[in-house]
Amino acid sequence: YHLSLEEYGLWIIGFVIVSFLGMTSIGLESAYIKYTAEFHATGERHKANGVLSAGMTVSIVVSVALVAAVLFGMPWIHNLLGVGPHLKDAATVIFSGVCLVFLLDISLGAYGCALDGLQHIELTRKIRIGTTFLEIALIIIFLSGGAGIYGMMGAFILRYLVALILK
Repeated sequence: YHLSLEEYGLWIIGFVIVSFLGMTSIGLESAYIKYTAEFHATGERHKANGVLSAGMTVSIVVSVALVAAVLFGMPWIHNLLGVGPHLKDAATVIFSGVCLVFLLDISLGAYGCALDGLQHIELTRKIRIGTTFLEIALIIIFLSGGAGIYGMMGAFILRYLVALILK
C-alpha cells in the first residue's frame, strides 16, 4: 500500500498547523530545563516542583483551548484548505491527531525537560532515538498492512505514548 499524494499532503499540512501551534510554547522548555537544574543544584526541589506544576497547568489549559479550537474549526479548516469530500474524514483524523499529540507533548513534555535539567540528557536522547526507530518500523508495518494514512497516525501516536511512558 502507498499513500496518495493528497494523503501525504494532508499529513504535511497537519504538521504545518502544529508548527504554528508550537509558537505557544516558545521558551517554556528552556525554562523547565534552567529552573529544574538551578533548583536541584541549590537543594530547592520544592521550587522545581512548583515551576513544573505551574508550567504544566498553564500548558494544559492552553492546549485544551487550542485542541478545542482545532476541533470546532475543522469545517472551516477543510474549506480553507480545499479538502475534498472523500478526504474530510482522513483530514479530520490527521489534523486532530497531530495537534493533540503535539499539545500533549507541550503539556507533559515537562518531564523530559526536567530530565534534561537534571543532566539525564543521554537518557532522553536514547529514548528519542529508540522511539523514532519504533515509529519508522510501525509505519512500514502499518503501510504494508494497508492501513495508509491512519497507520501513519497510529505509528505517530504510539511513538509518542512510548516516549512519554519511558520518560
